[in-house]
Amino acid sequence: LKAVLKNAIEMNSNFEKLPRFYLIDHRKEGENCPENRKQVEKNHAGGTTKFVIRLSDVNTPVNN
Repeated sequence: LKAVLKNAIEMNSNFEKLPRFYLIDHRKEGENCPENRKQVEKNHAGGTTKFVIRLSDVNTPVNN
């Protein structure tokens, strides 16, 4: 998470310069990840919403 935040600060929050795998434009349930074409799922936990891609049996959080 620190690396993601550092990268966003360095890019001056210009989303066009951020890597594709950050899913900035793909944070809708049912869309596909541009990197691996897996379906993005919405996950609510601890009062926050996360967007995840099921890579195996475990949900892996992605940038939101």
